[in-house]
Amino acid sequence: MAKENNLDPETRRLYELREKQIRDELTRMGGAKEEGEYQKAMDIAKRLLDRGMSADEIAEVTGLSQEDIENVKCFFMLAIVPSRRWKFQYIGGDNHDG
Repeated sequence: MAKENNLDPETRRLYELREKQIRDELTRMGGAKEEGEYQKAMDIAKRLLDRGMSADEIAEVTGLSQEDIENVKCFFMLAIVPSRRWKFQYIGGDNHDG
C-alpha cells in the first residue's frame, strides 16, 4: 500500500483503473462459474427425472429449488411431447398451394 501512495496522480489513476478491471474480471469469472454449476445441476435434474426420481429427492441431491425442478419438468415435457410433424393448412380467401 505504501508503494501506491508514492505514485504521481496519473500513474495512481491508471493503477486504480487496472485494479478495478481485475476485480471486475474476477467477478465475471465467478458469475460464469456459478452459471456453469447451475446448468450442470439442471442437466443432472433432467437425467434424474428421466429415471423416475422424485422432485424432493432431486432437490436434495442437486441443491436446486422445487421451482427449478418444476421448470426442468416443464421444459422436458415440451421437448418430448410432439413426436410427430404438424401440418398447417392455409385457410385464407386466396388460393394458396402448400
